[in-house]
Amino acid sequence: MSRLSAVDVARLLDDPSDDVRATMATKVASAATSSELTDKERALAVNILERLAVDVADRVRVALSEAVNEFPDLPHDVALKLAEDIDAVSAPILKDSPVLTDGDLVNIVRGGSPAKQTAVAGRAEVAPTVASAVAEFGVREAVSTLIENPGAQLDEGAFDHVVDRFASDEDMCQGLVERSDLPLTIADRLVEVVSSRLRETLVQRHQLPADLAEELSASARERTILGLSAWASDEEVLRLVNDLHSHGALNQSMLIRAACLGEMRFVENALAAFSGLSARNARQLINDRGPLGVQAIVERGGLSAKIVPILKTAKEVYEDVELNGSTGDRLHFRQTMVERILTQYSDIEGDDVDYLIAQLTQRAA
Repeated sequence: MSRLSAVDVARLLDDPSDDVRATMATKVASAATSSELTDKERALAVNILERLAVDVADRVRVALSEAVNEFPDLPHDVALKLAEDIDAVSAPILKDSPVLTDGDLVNIVRGGSPAKQTAVAGRAEVAPTVASAVAEFGVREAVSTLIENPGAQLDEGAFDHVVDRFASDEDMCQGLVERSDLPLTIADRLVEVVSSRLRETLVQRHQLPADLAEELSASARERTILGLSAWASDEEVLRLVNDLHSHGALNQSMLIRAACLGEMRFVENALAAFSGLSARNARQLINDRGPLGVQAIVERGGLSAKIVPILKTAKEVYEDVELNGSTGDRLHFRQTMVERILTQYSDIEGDDVDYLIAQLTQRAA
C-alpha cells in the first residue's frame, strides 16, 4: 500500500502539471482508505483530499471522485463539494458514496442537473424520501432509472408522482407494471390509463361504437383488477376496494364478476364499502346461514336485489370447493360457479365466464 510522505505533499502542491496532480489524487485517495495509516498520516491525507476537491483542473477532481466514491470515512463536506461539482466529477460520488445523507440527495435531485438526478436514481439503495424526490422532480431518464432499479424503495406517493407525470409514456408504464412492489391501488390507476388508451384505439382504428368500446374496456379493467387482487394480501385488497369506492369506481358489475370468479375477499370488502358496515359485520351477514343476511347487506348498500342469489351461489360454491380442499383452484371454482348459475338461469346459453357475467350484470341493472 502506498504511504504518504512530505515529498508527495510538496510535489502535489507545487507541480503545475494536471497529470501529476491527478495521479497523486488517486495515490492519496488509496492511502487515505488504508487501515494502516497512523493518525498523523490520516490527518495529512484528509487535508490533501480537501485541497484536491477544489483543484482548478476538472480531471484532478474527476480522478479524486472516482477514487473516493466508496470511502466511508470521506469527510462529509468533501463528499458534498464533489457531489455538487460538474457532472463528470459528481457522478461517482452521487452513485456510490455512503457519506451523503438522504437530505443531501433530495436537495441535489431538486436542484441538480439531469445527470445528477440519474446518478442518484441509480444508487444501489435509494431511500423512500429520495425516491419520492426523483419521482416528482427528476427528468424522464432519472425516473426511468429509478423504476428499473430494484434497490429503489418507492412508497405509494412516489408511484403516484410517476403515474401523474408519465401516464402516457408506454415504456414507463411497462416499467411500473414489472416492479414487484407495485401497490394494488397504483396498478388500478395503470389499468384505468391502459383501458382509456384501448378504448380510443378501438373507436378510432376499428370504427366500433363508443358504447361497445367502453363496455369492452370496462370488462378488461375489471378482469385485470380482480386478477391482481387474487394474489394480494388482505390489507392490500381492503385498500384497493376502499380506493375504488372513494373514487366512484366500485360498481355492481365488478361485484358480480368478483363473485363469479370466487374472489370472496373482494366481495366481502366491497359489500362492506357499499353498506357502510365494518368488514367484520359485513362478513357476519354474508356468512349468515339464514335467508336474510346477504339480502340485508345488499339492501343497505343500495344494490339490486337481483344480485342476492348470485352472491349466495358464489358463497355456497366457495364453501363446497373449500371443503374439497381445492380453494386455490380458481379454474375449478369458475367451472362450478358457471354450472350452478346456469342451473338457476336456464335461459342463459353458453358457458363462457365473461358472457355469463355480462348477462348477469344486465339482469341486475
